[in-house]
Amino acid sequence: MDGTFTQTQFFQTLFLAVGIDADNHAVLLAWGLVESETEDSWRFFLTNLKSAMPIVNSSHVTLMSDRDKGLAAASTELPETKQAHCIQHLAENVGKTYRKEARDLFRTIASSLTQDEYEANLQRLQEHSVPAAQYVNSLDRTKYCAPFFPGKTYAHLTSNIVESVNNSLLDKRALPCLELLDAIWHKLMHLRFERNIDSKIYPQGQNFTSYSQNLLRGISFLTLIPYNSTQ
Repeated sequence: MDGTFTQTQFFQTLFLAVGIDADNHAVLLAWGLVESETEDSWRFFLTNLKSAMPIVNSSHVTLMSDRDKGLAAASTELPETKQAHCIQHLAENVGKTYRKEARDLFRTIASSLTQDEYEANLQRLQEHSVPAAQYVNSLDRTKYCAPFFPGKTYAHLTSNIVESVNNSLLDKRALPCLELLDAIWHKLMHLRFERNIDSKIYPQGQNFTSYSQNLLRGISFLTLIPYNSTQ
């Protein structure tokens, strides 16, 4: 989830909730227009999102955000959802104060796959900059590092998908309020129609998209490991 400014004479904020479908495509789930990123605004958005889509308040759902204070306070509206912080925003904060090398070392820390790896990478940052290591150590690692995260990261460590959707709406954010909301709705309906047409190409009885089948067979877009029929 994220908020972005509109580009009209009325200074407002567009809230977006974005998910990922079985083809690894970004899917706009909900959007709302508010005054600013306050706790009250986020509570309004999350309350209505939960009412429309109760499944978002589930333990297997992960909410990735940029640590906005209003959203963090309002996230109590989704008590079952696991809260995660975007490592891109965290890394930028590290880089602003402790420079590029510390930022890069933090990225390595945040990408750790085991607790031992985390400790080893944190030690490298300690050797480079004690103040930087102290700052990183003060961050809640259960919100950004997979070995400590109580839920599932689903291989996503940043909120880039919602920012990509924000960029795709750049021209529409210059429209007046009602036209903006209407334009987003039409864009979404058009995309869903196209995906509905695409779904009909799958043979009868196929329960997974081609992307999902490839992942299950080990042909991941990340690892490209060939499928072994003997396994």
